Amino acid sequence: MTQVTRSTRRARDRTHSGARDIVAQAARRMKRAFDNSLREFPSHLAERRDLDDVIAIFGNVAFGTAAQTDQLARIAGHYGFERIP
Repeated sequence: MTQVTRSTRRARDRTHSGARDIVAQAARRMKRAFDNSLREFPSHLAERRDLDDVIAIFGNVAFGTAAQTDQLARIAGHYGFERIP
């Protein structure tokens, strides 16, 4: 069995930390893009007179696994979306 030295352990920890940072940065960019899109959406609908009679919008969106459905539904609820089973 290979013995793990402290320096090897520190290097491994830095690598994992760096990967977490990259994932966190990507998540923040996605959240900003999502927020911007949702903020612009009502203006877009208001400009489109041909959409005045639209009362609801339906979409099938998959951001996670089936096991994450409840958590994602709560997050989407903060943006005014409802889960329709």
